[in-house]
Amino acid sequence: MNARSIIFLALAALTFQLFGCTSIAQQSPNLPALTAVIEQAFGPTRQVEVRDPFYGNMVAFTLVIPKDWVLEGTVLHGPGCNGNYYQSIAYRVYSPDASMGVQVTPLQ
Repeated sequence: MNARSIIFLALAALTFQLFGCTSIAQQSPNLPALTAVIEQAFGPTRQVEVRDPFYGNMVAFTLVIPKDWVLEGTVLHGPGCNGNYYQSIAYRVYSPDASMGVQVTPLQ
């Protein structure tokens, strides 16, 4: 496997580790495998928390990211364009030089 393939798999792991869950409160069952892919491409990792300001800053979900990368994220609440109440996650994770990253936008 070449370096480009490893980087692609690691970025995909960063993106999909959260969406392997049936709800935000559950952890992905494949977290050790995803962490191994990220570590193979980027080196050491760390677990980071994203907090939900609507519920008193409780931890909404966690992500495993490369150790020196930056995380910006939150949980959004509110009425959507159709008037229905929604809850959605939004985050971005990027390298220190911002040359690589993953961004997840709200679903609503």
